[in-house]
Amino acid sequence: MKPGIKVSIRKKGERDGGVDPQMQQRIDEAVHFVQGLRKKGDNVKQMMEKLNEHDHKHPDGSDWSYDSLHDFIAEHHI
Repeated sequence: MKPGIKVSIRKKGERDGGVDPQMQQRIDEAVHFVQGLRKKGDNVKQMMEKLNEHDHKHPDGSDWSYDSLHDFIAEHHI
């Protein structure tokens, strides 16, 4: 290999140690709620309003905004 090229090898399903288990649980929960609303056919604005109305917070603890929900959907391929 050429100098300067770094290779990282992981087993399938192995995660980076960067996300703590509690944060991962909040992310998984948010993905579940968003997928449920997606199945109902709600658009991003409707989903944002329903998530905030029922006090389902963004994984970082803040309320959902249109942009944060849109980015979350894109990031998690929902």
